[in-house]
Amino acid sequence: MGFLLCAVSGLAQTPITLVDLANSSWRYHDSGQDLSATNWQARVFPSETNWPAGLPLFGVESSSPYPYPLAVRTPVVLGAGRVTYYFRTHFTVAQDPAQLLLTATAYLDDGAVIYLNGTEVARVRMPAGAVTAATRASSIAFPEGLASQLNLSSASLVQGDNVLAVEVHQNSDTTSDAAFAMSLQATAATLPSITTPGEPASRTNAQGVATTLTIAADGLPTPALQWYKNGSPLPGETGNSLNLIGSPTENGDYFVVVSNFVGSVTSRTAVVFFIADNTPPQLLFAKGNGEDLFTITVAFSEPPDDIVASDNFIWEVVSALDDSVIFVAFADLSDGTNVTLITENPRNVGESYFLRTSGDIPDLFGNLLLAGAVLPVALFDTPFLIDNNFTQAWRYEVTGANLGTAWTNAAFDDSSWSNGFAVLDGILTAPDAMPLNCRTELPNNFEAVRTCLTLSNELNTAQLPSVYFRTRFQFQGNPAHSLLRLTMLVDDAAVFYLNGAELLRPGMPSGPITRSTFADRTVGNPHFETFEVLALGLIEGENVLAVEVHQDSLTSPDLTFGLRLQGIVPALPPP
Repeated sequence: MGFLLCAVSGLAQTPITLVDLANSSWRYHDSGQDLSATNWQARVFPSETNWPAGLPLFGVESSSPYPYPLAVRTPVVLGAGRVTYYFRTHFTVAQDPAQLLLTATAYLDDGAVIYLNGTEVARVRMPAGAVTAATRASSIAFPEGLASQLNLSSASLVQGDNVLAVEVHQNSDTTSDAAFAMSLQATAATLPSITTPGEPASRTNAQGVATTLTIAADGLPTPALQWYKNGSPLPGETGNSLNLIGSPTENGDYFVVVSNFVGSVTSRTAVVFFIADNTPPQLLFAKGNGEDLFTITVAFSEPPDDIVASDNFIWEVVSALDDSVIFVAFADLSDGTNVTLITENPRNVGESYFLRTSGDIPDLFGNLLLAGAVLPVALFDTPFLIDNNFTQAWRYEVTGANLGTAWTNAAFDDSSWSNGFAVLDGILTAPDAMPLNCRTELPNNFEAVRTCLTLSNELNTAQLPSVYFRTRFQFQGNPAHSLLRLTMLVDDAAVFYLNGAELLRPGMPSGPITRSTFADRTVGNPHFETFEVLALGLIEGENVLAVEVHQDSLTSPDLTFGLRLQGIVPALPPP
């Protein structure tokens, strides 16, 4: 599955300090009197001039080690039933308060109710409901000295003079300590902005191929998201992702609206189109598994329906000699496109067979491979088409020239290329060292090195990213439904072409390949790798195999190539 992704973040701004943690003066009331019936929290409270003033930290604290970042500079009276202490301070706001975000840092022992211009904006460790001087904090501050970080509503903020009022409550009327200090900061809110103006980008995919649209945005406060399709909001899609599975029903125009209380912006529109798959699945090949006379592997061109393809009754193994049927006892879709069949009885040695379907097989989009499909089974190994002992003669090109793609064609003239027998190998003592330090054999499999390769260009000014190889081989018999088994020694990776058509690319990235494309794997010392592939492009008579071996980087100190090739055919190969 793919998904639509949108990243948002708050803009980094320097907050304005409205109430300083250490240096703002507060009026306080520690007599134990209950002020809950008064308007002590209001912006205008004339009696506050009768309250004493002091600097934080307020309280009494004897813990060791001392837990707070500020020393106690204004002691308060403890005991005699006191539970609640009242504090007020004034601060000035010069700009439009509607555009401000408020954050506070508070050191509280034990709980508190916080008011802005008479409106409650936060509670810390306090019960719900009405609060009086006798209301105790719901829990103690633990650990002591840990600050509470608060986001406060600015709805009651005014331009000009403002009052921050705090009542601090103890968890017990016999407490041995109390503490209060608080700071207040304001940050200007900002309109959201999209920081990737080219996203989300339009794209076209095949049906079933998921995609990802992305967008990044800034704003303060952090903006909310809403994805739209064809101008309508997608219900519930307000998070960072929107899953698209690649169905043509998802074709449409997509954009996202990014908003906070300051305003909103709309992204560019991405046109997403999934091309409907109307092509039925095809049987690519069927292959018997070596000397195992019960097992056949079937390859599809695309993933078939799992349940249908794994129905053993839909498959028949038929003798090409007398049309007798061997029933299939077990079928399993093993890796998305390959089905493993196990027959009730063994095949006859030396006899040809074909596979037949007795029912329709759909792909994941409902397209049907109709019943009655017939496919010969590749069962027999041909003699080696390219030498079993890695002694095949190869033409190779190491000038560093870029030959494009024409060199892969069978008719290409390679007579001017160098000629040598496999295994072909080159190793440098350093990335730019010359001459070559050629090996006599490969270190981990002891295959003989018969041709020493040059790994730098003709001027010895740069190392080669890849080397071209070509050879010819004869194939006798019917190439239809045949496979090729390649056993190779490759350092680092390669692309194989048969009569100009790509056959295989072990260790190479997807997409177009050029002379300078690097391998996407690193091989220390080459080991035997075997691949069995459908022999597309194979013809009876002479064939040309072209191979480009690629390095993983321009500092790779070695390159190795050797190959043996064998056919797997549906009928006994000619002698």
